[in-house]
Amino acid sequence: MPHGSKQSDLSDYMVKLDVVFTKIIRTRDECIKRKLEIENCIADMVDGLESAILHKRYIELKTWEQICVEINYSWRQTHYLHSKALSNFKTKSLH
Repeated sequence: MPHGSKQSDLSDYMVKLDVVFTKIIRTRDECIKRKLEIENCIADMVDGLESAILHKRYIELKTWEQICVEINYSWRQTHYLHSKALSNFKTKSLH
């Protein structure tokens, strides 16, 4: 049984590819917008150290070891501040 023309198959493929690319671009743009919103919320936090910890961890994607060294706090102190920062961030984000 003969198949459709190769031109038609290629055209169908290109249409599907265009749909996928459009979805990818839209999703990427939404992610960038959301990331900027999160960065702004972190930057607007009252406590500068809490803001720095959240920024280093979630925006710069630094390890806990790197963060501890950079802010010159122990692992335990850093995690305590991180927990406090998350609590303050959630409270701030709800308003």
